[in-house]
Amino acid sequence: MLQKPQFEYEIINAFYEYLLKNGLKESTCKDYCGRIQAICKEFHITPEELFDGRARYTVDDLIGKYSTEPVYKEENARRHNALLSALKQFKKFKEESAGESAEEKELRRRIIDFIRGASSFVNSSAVPAVLSATDFWEDFAEFLRDAGLKESTIQCYIKQYLKRTFEGYLGMGLSDFSKLGDEEKCALVRELHARLSTAKCSVGGDSKKTVQNYSSAVGALGDFLESLEPPIEEQEEAGEVPAPFTSSEEEPTFCEDDVDDTYTYKEFLSKFRSRLITQDRSYEKAYLPCRVLNKIFTRKPIYENLLKAMFDRAVFLLANNRKVTLKEIDEVCFCKGKGLVWVKLKNGEVTLLYTEVYVKGIPMGYDKMRATKVSDLTLDHDDALRKQLPKELENYPTLKKLSDSVVRFRKTFPNPKEKSVLAEAFFKQIYPGLAIDEGALLKELCDFYGKITFTIMFGKYNCSKNGRP
Repeated sequence: MLQKPQFEYEIINAFYEYLLKNGLKESTCKDYCGRIQAICKEFHITPEELFDGRARYTVDDLIGKYSTEPVYKEENARRHNALLSALKQFKKFKEESAGESAEEKELRRRIIDFIRGASSFVNSSAVPAVLSATDFWEDFAEFLRDAGLKESTIQCYIKQYLKRTFEGYLGMGLSDFSKLGDEEKCALVRELHARLSTAKCSVGGDSKKTVQNYSSAVGALGDFLESLEPPIEEQEEAGEVPAPFTSSEEEPTFCEDDVDDTYTYKEFLSKFRSRLITQDRSYEKAYLPCRVLNKIFTRKPIYENLLKAMFDRAVFLLANNRKVTLKEIDEVCFCKGKGLVWVKLKNGEVTLLYTEVYVKGIPMGYDKMRATKVSDLTLDHDDALRKQLPKELENYPTLKKLSDSVVRFRKTFPNPKEKSVLAEAFFKQIYPGLAIDEGALLKELCDFYGKITFTIMFGKYNCSKNGRP
């Protein structure tokens, strides 16, 4: 496999990704990108100008010139067909981008404005090497891909919005940020997002819209950091938990004006999917390498359907010991001021969400869910994975082979707690030589994941439950 090239213009990088996704060979993609840059140079325009219609020539104009005008056709006879093919592919790329939603079109326009107006971002040499070398940013990019963002948007989020925001507001580069501890990262991102949410313009005098762009990127980074929270079985007990409501308290009523954050079914599903595919479960003799499994089966419909089916079965506790599953829920609403969570069911009913209560490992019944944000909620395995996984692996030889191999590799790895780095190294160095039957592995996962059931809990109670003697 060729080393992935980096071009001078972000639009050409996006064009390269577009060609790859459409099945062209890497060498052909690189050749077409080079030809578009050469054509633009010949006509003294930039690829961005050609893409967004600001050049004095359109793509159709250039196709016409190379197709009919002798001076261009004869001069470029040897490379004529390749030039025309490159232009026609660029035209398709431009047309399909024009078919984006209004929101995507606006974001695309902002990307072009950034590239045109921010000279420090025009060429890739301005981008720190950490973006291609550091697993943290690679994992963040993968997180955004899983959320459905396009490659050009992802690069814009990282290389431009976050870079500009960190430098302007925090006085640090991306590489400095990636070296911080998880708690420091989270604290900085929370502070930065709060400042951007209320700012009218940035420290550099950028417009309100530009600040909103920064805020979107920082918000996405915050979501990513939330997804990296360690599995609940591995967290230490997180201090005191709130006392349960007393029976004398009046049952609250739902009011739309009290709602601070709302997550649709699809958004809620995406949040917890991100946690599952990034949270490797590691025990002494068993390892569920979620990151590696995601790399193996990324974007394969049967794997995506498997994850969705598992989440659809997740149980939500309501009043009077009533239970519903995620697939029955339309929206989850957080009322921060009141510290309550409501669920809107697909049948139109609105009802309070409850949680099991544990104090120092002792079950104390049920209580109203007191979460104020989605990261307060956890997926509690009804059968603790710590006990379930080692036993179940005996029934799944392919998954056990993968698990045993990761366990051995982990013992030799310099810092086994860095699970993201470990997973990346294992996937590149060890997995290709394992000769894993991926069809058998997927079949085993379908059966194993089919046995896993979750209940939504308040995180601190879950810590207490799993931390009991």
